[in-house]
This record gives sequence, C-alpha cells and structure tokens, in this order.
Amino acid sequence: YEVSAEIMLDGAGWAGVMGRISGTGAGWGCNPKGYYARLAEDGTVSIWVANASQNGDPGKQLASGKLADFKAEKWHNLKLRFAGTKISALVDDAEVVTATDSTYACGMAGLVSGGEKNARNTALFDDLVINTVGAPKPDPTSVVQAVIPMYQSGMTAAQVEAIAQRKTVAG
Repeated sequence: YEVSAEIMLDGAGWAGVMGRISGTGAGWGCNPKGYYARLAEDGTVSIWVANASQNGDPGKQLASGKLADFKAEKWHNLKLRFAGTKISALVDDAEVVTATDSTYACGMAGLVSGGEKNARNTALFDDLVINTVGAPKPDPTSVVQAVIPMYQSGMTAAQVEAIAQRKTVAG
C-alpha cells in the first residue's frame, strides 16, 4: 500500500507519513515500530525504519535525498510507498528516494512530526490517503457523526482513559 498526506511545515524540523507500523507503545515519547518518510524544512527527504526501544531514538535512516528549490512555506504531498521490500518516498508525485528493507511486512499508517535532538515541532497535515499502490485517489470521506474523538477539550484524564479502553464514564 501507500500512505500520503499534504504537509506544510510551520517551523523548524520535519514532518512525515508512517507505514507498516506494528506497535505504537503506550503514551507520549514512545517509539512506533515501522517505517516513516520525513520531509524537512531544508528540502531533505529521508526514509527511516524505527525499531529502537529507547524513547526519542529516531531509528535507522535507510535513504536520504534533497529537493532543489524547495519551499517549506507551501503545501507538499509526501507519499510513502511499499512494494514488497522496496520502500519509496515521493514528494509531489516525484520519487525522491528508495530503499530496500524487510524489517516490517505489514502494519498501520500514521502521521508524524519532530525535530532533531528532542526539539518540538508542529506541522499542518491534510488529505491523508491510504491506498493500493498506483490506484486512483479515492473520493474524500466525511467524518462519521457517531464517532467520538479520543481527545476532546475539557475531558478529564479518567474520561480519556475510558475512551481508550472503550468504557463508559459518566461526567
């Protein structure tokens, strides 16, 4: 499959898409186990495999390249594509880097942002698409009204935990 999103960097650091995520840990600072493609403010595009147990460890970089004339202050589509052991990172539909790795064969998709040396970074994301490799982009879907977001403004820690565990808490 391939996972893509429109990304705009809104400060220093990088943002990316994740795939073949087999574990997410248990809270802030955890290290998902899988792959991610990063797009940095200087135009660097890289593919990483995250399999370290120490919080904050970015994993191992598998490939890296740099875009010419990159403008961080505009929207860019970043795509992470899997075809067997071949992993590719595309920016605005152009393949930038590829790698070969067999650490993870399947898993979930996600979004990620970060900075070097534990620096905090945010980014803007839009149009997350998880699709079959090479398939046409699907029509957008709307949020199902019966779905309750995991985190809502004003929720207590007990309410958040209950939603995470699929329990009902009055309040």
